[in-house]
Amino acid sequence: MKNKFSNYNIKTKTIKLTVMSLLCTLSIVLSAIDSMIPVMMFMPPGAKLGLSNIVTMYTAGVFGLLPALIISIVKSLFVGTTRGIMAFLMSFFAGVISTIVSGLLLKKRIFGLIGVGIIGAVVHNLIQLMVVILITKTFSLIYYLPMLIIFALATGFLTGIILNISIPMLEKIKVI
Repeated sequence: MKNKFSNYNIKTKTIKLTVMSLLCTLSIVLSAIDSMIPVMMFMPPGAKLGLSNIVTMYTAGVFGLLPALIISIVKSLFVGTTRGIMAFLMSFFAGVISTIVSGLLLKKRIFGLIGVGIIGAVVHNLIQLMVVILITKTFSLIYYLPMLIIFALATGFLTGIILNISIPMLEKIKVI
């Protein structure tokens, strides 16, 4: 399988830092937009599209796992300041673990971007549910898992498709 990220060559540390800052900002903006989308009839309560996961997958593919983790953590801090401690804990643990899984899958090139998006979304939802169950000690919430997995399949597919569409456009930017 061809590495979709092979055409990137960051020329200087300053440019890399600038691009990383823009990606971090984009992740925060997408997270904010995601939180403004109302829950619709077909969505599980509290579920989000996970648009910022597009940025962390892209970052993991272009810059590596550590920069993707930094973006995930910064986004979690934003979530915590805007939505509270519970949202922070869910975002932090689910974001870090799903970013690690996605980054490793991208490195191994076992799956395409859609597969990585789906697996990352499933892991993200699973970890968020585990965090809620551990904090609230409401183990009956495990029955919510099948609905979350079905939703993760759809949202992961969507984020993978968006990233697949975005990469050719991003490659045209001569900075990277």
